[in-house]
Amino acid sequence: MSTEKTDKTYGKVIILIIILICIAIAIIYTVFLSLERDTVSYSRANPKVLVTEIQPVEERQPQFEVDLPTFVFEDSNKEVAEVEVDPWSLEALRLYVETNGTFYFKKDQSILLTQEITKLDEFINFLSHYTELEIEIHGHTADVWLKKYQKVLSKNRAEAIDILLQKELAKNLSSIKTIGFGSEQLIKQGIQDEVRQLNRRAQVFVRSAKKGELLP
Repeated sequence: MSTEKTDKTYGKVIILIIILICIAIAIIYTVFLSLERDTVSYSRANPKVLVTEIQPVEERQPQFEVDLPTFVFEDSNKEVAEVEVDPWSLEALRLYVETNGTFYFKKDQSILLTQEITKLDEFINFLSHYTELEIEIHGHTADVWLKKYQKVLSKNRAEAIDILLQKELAKNLSSIKTIGFGSEQLIKQGIQDEVRQLNRRAQVFVRSAKKGELLP
C-alpha cells in the first residue's frame, strides 16, 4: 500500500510540475507577444502624432541661412584643414545628411525620443530645399531579444521616419526605401543602457537629389 501511495504522490508532483511549467511558458509567450504586438502594430498613428508637432513645409518661410556643420579633412600630411563647400550644393547636402541624418528611438519602440523631434524638423526643412530626392532609410536595434523581433522593430523604426518624410516632403521625393537591419550593424557593443541607446536608431541616406528652383 505504501508503494502505491508513494507512486500516487510522485504522480501528483509530476503533474503539478508539468502544470507549473506550462503556466510559465504561457506567461513568457504572452509577454513576448505583447512586446512584439506593440512593435509590429507600432500604430501608424504614433508617427502622425509627431507630425502634428512638425511645422508643415508649405507653411515655412524659405530659410537659406542654415547652420551647416564644419567640414574638415586630413590631407596626406595629416594636417587638418577646413573645406569650403557651396552651402546649397549636392556635396553640402551629402555632408549635412551624413552629420544630421541619424535619429534615436525609445527603448523597444518605434517612437522618436522627444529631443529628436526638433532635430527631425530641422532635417526636413533642410531637405525641402532639394527636389527629386532618392532616399533610403536604415532601421537598427540594440542586441536584445530575438533576431526576428529585432528585424521587425528596426523595420518599424525606418518606416516611422518614412511616414514623416513622405508627408512633409511629398513634392520633393522621387523615391524612398526602408530597410530593417535588426542588430546587424551595431555602433557599439555592450550591456549598458547608454550603449544600447546608441543602437536604437534610424539613419537616412540621400542617394540622389537636385537643387530646388528657389536655391541660388
